[in-house]
Amino acid sequence: MTSKKYYLDRMKENARRRLTTWVMMIISFLMVFPLVAICGAEMMRNDLTAKNYRREMVEFFKMVLGANPMLCLAVMACGLIAGFMAFIYLHGRDKVDMYGSIPESAKARFVKIYAVTAIGFAVIYGVMAFVALLIGLAYGGISGGVLLVAFCNFIEMFLIFMAYFSIAALAVLLTGRPAIAVCGTLVFMGYEFVVRFLAMLYLESFFKTIYSASEMMFGDQLYTAPIYNALSSSAERIDAGHTLQYINYQGMLRAFILFVVVTGIVYYSYRKRASEAAGNSVAFPALKAWLKLFVLIPFSLLVLIASYGMFEKFGVSTILLTVVVVAIAGGFIEAMFQSDIKAIVKKPHHTIIALVVTGIVFVIFKQDLFGVDTYIPKESSFESAGLYLYDMDDSYKDGSAIMKDMKIKDYDLVREIAENNVTDNEALEDGDFGNRCAVEYRLKNGRCVRREYCLMAKEAQKIYKTLLGMPEYWKGIHDCLNADSLDNATEYGWTLDSQFADDYESEDKKLSKKNTEETAQLLEAYLEDVNHLDPEKLLSERELDPVYIMYKDDESTQYERLPITPSFQNTIAFLEGHGYAGKMQKALEEPSKAIKDIYIYPEYSEEDEVYVIQDEAAIKEIYEAHPELFVSSGFAYNYKQMGMAPDGEYNQDTVIRSPMNVSITYKNMESDSVEISAEEFEKYFKKYATLSE
Repeated sequence: MTSKKYYLDRMKENARRRLTTWVMMIISFLMVFPLVAICGAEMMRNDLTAKNYRREMVEFFKMVLGANPMLCLAVMACGLIAGFMAFIYLHGRDKVDMYGSIPESAKARFVKIYAVTAIGFAVIYGVMAFVALLIGLAYGGISGGVLLVAFCNFIEMFLIFMAYFSIAALAVLLTGRPAIAVCGTLVFMGYEFVVRFLAMLYLESFFKTIYSASEMMFGDQLYTAPIYNALSSSAERIDAGHTLQYINYQGMLRAFILFVVVTGIVYYSYRKRASEAAGNSVAFPALKAWLKLFVLIPFSLLVLIASYGMFEKFGVSTILLTVVVVAIAGGFIEAMFQSDIKAIVKKPHHTIIALVVTGIVFVIFKQDLFGVDTYIPKESSFESAGLYLYDMDDSYKDGSAIMKDMKIKDYDLVREIAENNVTDNEALEDGDFGNRCAVEYRLKNGRCVRREYCLMAKEAQKIYKTLLGMPEYWKGIHDCLNADSLDNATEYGWTLDSQFADDYESEDKKLSKKNTEETAQLLEAYLEDVNHLDPEKLLSERELDPVYIMYKDDESTQYERLPITPSFQNTIAFLEGHGYAGKMQKALEEPSKAIKDIYIYPEYSEEDEVYVIQDEAAIKEIYEAHPELFVSSGFAYNYKQMGMAPDGEYNQDTVIRSPMNVSITYKNMESDSVEISAEEFEKYFKKYATLSE
C-alpha cells in the first residue's frame, strides 16, 4: 500500500521533472525567438536604407519565425529531453508500483502524459513566437506572408517536437536503466545519419564514380529521413525569398508520419511493459538480439571500411581485423545486456550474423550489383545535362549553379565522359592526377541524376575543347548570357565596366542609361562570338583584359567577368566603336614586341639556378613558334594545366611533370607568370637561355 507521504513525494518529483522541462523550453525559445528577433532587427535597422527597409525586414522575420537550423535544433533537443523526463519514472520499480496502484488506466495515464507535454510546448512556443511577432510589428517587419510562415512553421515544429518526444520515450520504454536509455535515444536519433554516412563511405571507396549518396539513395523524396531533411531544409529556407518556399509541406508530412508510427510503437510498448523490467538493461528480453544487431551491423560496416582504407586493399588482414574488432564489440554489448562481464563470450552467432550481413553489403558495393557505378541514362530518356569542370570553372560561379544553368543536348558527349571515367589510382600514371568533373543528367521523366567522374588529362583536354565550341557551355558558366539576360541588362540596371575604357574612373559613364543600353548590345555581340567560336583557334590565343558586366544596388556591387581573346571579333569591334578602345589596341599588338625579358625558375630542384632570356630576336622566335607557352590565364592556360595535374603533388621522380616558373616582364614593367614542364624548358627555352647572375 502506498503511503500518503510517499505519494506526495513522487508527485513533487514528477512536478519538478515537468517544471525542469518547461524551464528548458522557455529558455530555448526565448533565445531563438525574442532575443534573435530584437538583436537582428536592431542590427539591420542601422544598415538598411529607406528604399529596401520594409522588404528586408519582412524577409528577416520570415526567417526568424520560419524554420531555421537554430530553431530546428532547439525543438529537437527539447523533444528528446521532454520524452526522456516524462517516462523516466519507469526505470524505478517502486515508482512503477506506486503509479500502478492509482485507480487510473494505463491508457488514460499515457494520454495525459502526451497531452500535458503537447499543451506545454504549444503554449511556450506560441507565447515566445507572439513576442517575436510584436517585436517585428514594432520594427515594421510583419506582413501577411510572415503570419502565414509563422503559423505553418508552428505546425511543422509541433510535429517535429512530438516525433522526437516519442523517440526518446521509446528508448526509455525499451530499456530499464537511465544510462542505457540515453544511449538508446542517441542511437535512434542518429541512426539515419549513420546509415547515410556508411552509404557514402562505401560509394566513395568501392565505386569509381563518386557522387552524393543523399541525392540518389536517400533523396529528399523519402520519408525515412526526417531528421536529415528537417535540418537540411531549414538551412535552405533561410534565404528562400518567396513566402511559399519558407513552408515545408513535405517536412510536415514526414514529421507527422514519424510521430504516428513511433507513438504507436510507444503506446504498445507502454501497455506491454512489465513493472519488473525496471532495472533491467532491456525491458523486453525478446528484443535483445534485434537491438544488438541494430547496433552491431552498422558498426561492422564501419570497421570494414576503416580496415579497407588502412590496408588500401581487401585481403586477409582486412578480414581478420574486422572479425576481431566486431567480435569484441558484440561481446561487450552482450555483457552490458546481461550485466555480467563473463557474458562477453556468449552468443557469438549474433556477431556472425552481423559479419555475414556486412559481407553481403560489401559484395553488393564492390561488384556493383545494382549497376549504380555503371549508370548512364538511355538516349531515349535523356533530355539535357549540366557539366562542371572543377579545375576550369571554379573561377566563374558555384558548380551547382553552373550545372543548373547549363543545358547540353549532346548525349554522345556526356556518354563519352561517363565511359572514360577512371579511379584516382588509375589516373596516377606518369604524374597524371586526373581531372574531376561533375555531370547532372536531366531526364524526360523529370528526374535529375548527378555523377562525378575523373578523367585522364588527354580525355579531359578533348572534352574541354569540345565544350568551348558549345554555346550551352558558355551560357552555363555566365549568368548574363542566359535567356533573359539581354532584357535584364536594361530592366535591372546591368552596366558595362571595362579596363579598356579611356574614362575608366568615371562614375557617370558607368552608371548612365546609355551605358546600360550599351551593355545589352555588348551581350548580343558577345553571344554572337560564342555561337561561332573555333576552339582550336581559341586555345592558341592569349586572353586579353576582360570586360566586367556589373549590377549595382543600394547594398553592394555584383559583377560577372567576361573573358576576351582576339577570337571575339564582334565584341572587340563593339568596344572599339563605343569608346572602349584605349587599352584594347595595345592589347592586340604583337605581345612579343612588348616583352622585355624572360626569367625561368626551376622549382623543386636541388640546384639554385635561374635562367634568363633577354634577346629580342630569341623572344620573338619562341613566341611566334609557341604563343601558348606564354599564356598565363584563360582558356589556353586551363587547357594546358589539365596535363600538368594542378591539384596533385609534384614528385622529383616525375621530371617531365616537374614545373618551372616562367616570369615574363614587359617593357611597361608589368609582369606575368606561367608554369611550364621541365620537358618544355629543354625543348623551347634552354638553347636561348643563359644563367642569371
